Amino acid sequence: MFALAYYSTTKRTKEVGIRKILGARAISIVLLLTWDFLRPVLVSCLVAWPFAYLFIDMFYAGFSSQAIFSAANYILVTLVMILLAILTVVIQCARIANLNPVLSLRYE
Repeated sequence: MFALAYYSTTKRTKEVGIRKILGARAISIVLLLTWDFLRPVLVSCLVAWPFAYLFIDMFYAGFSSQAIFSAANYILVTLVMILLAILTVVIQCARIANLNPVLSLRYE
């Protein structure tokens, strides 16, 4: 996730520089880039829920005693993934958003 966030933010350095020149604040840029990165994470978690349920169900079918997995487990895992994605992306986005826009646009 860190490498993908780094690649995504360095690819959009010119866009961030233009937004800063036009008056955008660093926090609004960080929120924009974070939301763009969080959408695929949310979709992947929602797609993974049924597969995880089926895999766990098939795995426990071979045992005589079974554990019960509620929806709260899946929601907790999703919240942890979102938190990790936010922390990873915010670090990279804050670094790019606080750069001088002249430096990002000079070589483009």
